[in-house]
Amino acid sequence: MILFSPALTSEPYEIKNVFAYPDIKVQTSMEIIAKKMAYREKATIRDFVDYALAEKQDQLLTKLKSEGIENIDIDRYLDIVDKFNNFDTIVFNDELENLLPNEKITKEDLSLIINNVMKPNKYVKVALDSTGEVVAFDEFIESYRFIYEEIGTYSVHTIKSKGKSYKEVLGLSTEEVLELIKEEGLSTNEESQSSL
Repeated sequence: MILFSPALTSEPYEIKNVFAYPDIKVQTSMEIIAKKMAYREKATIRDFVDYALAEKQDQLLTKLKSEGIENIDIDRYLDIVDKFNNFDTIVFNDELENLLPNEKITKEDLSLIINNVMKPNKYVKVALDSTGEVVAFDEFIESYRFIYEEIGTYSVHTIKSKGKSYKEVLGLSTEEVLELIKEEGLSTNEESQSSL
């Protein structure tokens, strides 16, 4: 169990007046959500409620994608979405009723919000390494850039998502990516970098 960790986000604190005490350093919602995502191995139903509300109100899960936080990578996002989707609906809804007795929220209400975080829009940018493997997409491209620049040549392409989830996009072969580019008449290579 982690009791203390350094700040993870670009805006970890706000200075607020708390009760009668002025100038208290208070963690931001983004920092709290980031720490839950980074360190909480087993997400609770309360965590999923917090994730969904943070995304709905302030798009915090979306913003965290581009923060480049070590423990909050593509795999972590996919893991959170998978765990949410695999959570037993009856147990989830019973616990929600206990957590928020005055609200009429169900797992289904949260599902769209949580799943949309890992679903691309109509178009998705993908970064391919020199072997043609998809190594990053959309907001993660910048935070992963140092990895694929270190490896060697890479290219970034815009493709039509065709309703695929990010998990499916990661599994695309080079041929499939090139076919999607060709179908749409999109540019085949937006940028390329070689590092030795």
